[in-house]
Amino acid sequence: MLMLRDPAAVGCVQEPLLRSLLAQRFKDIAQDEPYDPDELGYFAVVEPQDSIESIERETGLILHIDEDDGFVPLWEFVMDFPCCFEAVFVTQDSGYGITLWVPKLPTIDQRLLALCQQHAIKEADAA
Repeated sequence: MLMLRDPAAVGCVQEPLLRSLLAQRFKDIAQDEPYDPDELGYFAVVEPQDSIESIERETGLILHIDEDDGFVPLWEFVMDFPCCFEAVFVTQDSGYGITLWVPKLPTIDQRLLALCQQHAIKEADAA
């Protein structure tokens, strides 16, 4: 998993549309102030080797759904973009959060892609 705590780090993301979305989100969140990850949070970009379980371990987020128990992940929303899903978790009352970026690639954990798809808001519907 690629952890991004600095807007300058988006350059290491290979996919151009995802890189552009990340750069824009950093700007949106910082609102023309220097980006402070200790105050605002960070982005986690899922990579092919990441499973739901490893993402939960590394981020402390809860992603697993137990349909029998009616459990739903604790994200604020999941946005559906052409290249990826953006799942936003606000983890503190201060607004600190973790944004999980899930590329739509066949090598990404299919359970995670299905989970995002099930709960996603289409980009056009959010406008």
